[in-house]
Amino acid sequence: MKIPKEKTIRGKINGYAYKVGLTIVVENGKYSLFDIHMGYFTHKHVNMDTVVRVVIDELYAREYRKQTSLTVGN
Repeated sequence: MKIPKEKTIRGKINGYAYKVGLTIVVENGKYSLFDIHMGYFTHKHVNMDTVVRVVIDELYAREYRKQTSLTVGN
């Protein structure tokens, strides 16, 4: 999967956050990231730049793991 540009991710941040297993909670102009699978907040009271960075980092980490995973039987 090709990682989209930062501007695309910022425009559709809720969708991309959900793809990586996060939900964005807005409180008083600050954002918090809630991990759907683990059931706790990973980042609290951060700005949108941090939210976008975390989502992009997770997308790159998933792509890297997919490309470098060990295959059994080869």
